[in-house]
Amino acid sequence: MTKVQQTTRGLQSSGSFEANGVSYNMNDYRLDGVDDNNYSDGFTGAVQYATLPPIDAIQEFKIQTSNYSAEFGRAAGGVLNASLKTGTNQLHGDAWEFVRNSSLDAADFFEDEGGLHKGAFRQNQFGATVGGPVEIPHLYNGRDKTFFFGDYEGYRVRQAVVYTESVPTAAEVQSGFTNFQDLITGQTGTHKDLLGRVFPSGTIFDPATTRPVSTGETDPVTGLVATNNGYVRDPFPSNLIPASRLDPIALKIMALYPLPTNGNLFNNFVDNPMRSVDYDEFDVRMDHNFSSKDTMFGRASQRSAPSFTPTPFGGLADGFPTNSQGSGQFVAFTATVSETHSFSATTVNEAHVGFDRIHGLTETVVANELGIPQQYGFPGVPQYPGNGGLPQFYIGDLDAIGEHGYLPAGELGGNWQANDNLTTIRGAHTLKVGFQFMHPRDVETDVQWTRGKFTYTGEYTSVPGVGDASTGTAQFLLTPVTATVPGGINFVGGTDSVKDGNWSEPDVRWNYIGFYAQDDWKVLRKLTFNFGLRWEYYGSAYERYGMQANFLPGEVGAQAQYLVPARQCSGRASQAFINLLQASG
Repeated sequence: MTKVQQTTRGLQSSGSFEANGVSYNMNDYRLDGVDDNNYSDGFTGAVQYATLPPIDAIQEFKIQTSNYSAEFGRAAGGVLNASLKTGTNQLHGDAWEFVRNSSLDAADFFEDEGGLHKGAFRQNQFGATVGGPVEIPHLYNGRDKTFFFGDYEGYRVRQAVVYTESVPTAAEVQSGFTNFQDLITGQTGTHKDLLGRVFPSGTIFDPATTRPVSTGETDPVTGLVATNNGYVRDPFPSNLIPASRLDPIALKIMALYPLPTNGNLFNNFVDNPMRSVDYDEFDVRMDHNFSSKDTMFGRASQRSAPSFTPTPFGGLADGFPTNSQGSGQFVAFTATVSETHSFSATTVNEAHVGFDRIHGLTETVVANELGIPQQYGFPGVPQYPGNGGLPQFYIGDLDAIGEHGYLPAGELGGNWQANDNLTTIRGAHTLKVGFQFMHPRDVETDVQWTRGKFTYTGEYTSVPGVGDASTGTAQFLLTPVTATVPGGINFVGGTDSVKDGNWSEPDVRWNYIGFYAQDDWKVLRKLTFNFGLRWEYYGSAYERYGMQANFLPGEVGAQAQYLVPARQCSGRASQAFINLLQASG
């Protein structure tokens, strides 16, 4: 068993592990005899389980990574089985607090390097447990009969997050983005074009001068002979761009970048905004002994974990290094009821019924600020709650600006379940049979570039075919115009690529059934044979509202099929879409 590898969702710090050489999401988490897995794969909660009681609330736990009995199935990795403490006839409890404070911490290397004051770091982890008999004076004495146990744990973190980013230089900002001489003076290296000309890195070329050339023929603009077939263009003199060529929409977006904090060409902005994580969890368990043969317990647990991870630039500018930045909410609730009946001294039956619900959501800090794209000149961007803010802009060597294309990210999971286990001892044989039924649910807000993604690599402002990324800012700023040279190509420039995606929230459900039989045969005092057989049925996943289709590839016009659920066929598909399907076979 090993700790899970580093992930962008923080699974390595949430207790996730890998066993038997398979992925971390192939483990089985069980609490108090029922399933405790997060079937949404921890997309926003960064956990693989639904409930995580504090250590002081755990009565016992066992991790099995191989050779576990037929009672446990579904998972190819490890099985982590835990049970919560119960109350006793004596009142017991404990409390704890763990504190860390930045007063005793060293500054982050990048804070020192960027000239920042040491960022704050405060961590508090605290909680308590209490358990005992249920007693109501003059009304009920629960000693030897009814017991309670409860626990609470809280977690608070305030921590500075250090970012080192690349933003427009002070000279570029002060010139109104017309002077880019520092791109040349701040870099080394050269680029050579098809006319044999050599230019220093950072040279900005005018897209309006783009023209084709042929091997051995003279370029009419420069009088130079081309060494190969392709395209050439000419640089702006002294790396100065006429203000009249700049796109006013692009200028408004560039103004969102913060000013640099140092004089570097790149990595010239350092900041350490504050990250916050709040965590509250409680468990409540009640046990009751009806008789020496019948006992029952019920447990309810809830975990709430709101968080905020700042982006490098904040606000509309964002800066999104990963899709874990932003405002996060995560709430998990689980409940179970169990009854144990002893038929005899050698035969016992356990029955469990359980339910869990998980809801997580991560949004950008401006997720609900609607109408922003229209204000900046992008009227076609869909606007609805959760999709507010600007599109993504990847601009050359600058750090990206706008809202992350994979946010919002949400999950809504649930699971109804029931299981029963019957154990009997017959001489040297310990026999155990049982079944497990589950009805999991997984609703995921799965978006990709719903506001749009625009990429500017410098392809149109550098030597053709070279793509000097440092000139990407100029490509973003320049308005494509008609060619300014003989034989030139009109309207060269703009974005390299535009991506757009739809908003998808499939509500997927399925059924799972498992039956098992296990025989532990104690042949000798030091020799036991274990025999087990398990049968499992994994039902086909289905989308509750019929909002998923399936494409079966095949020969054009013959075997290829686009399968749409019957409930969606009537009046849902546009004629234009049907025509496209028919045209492509």
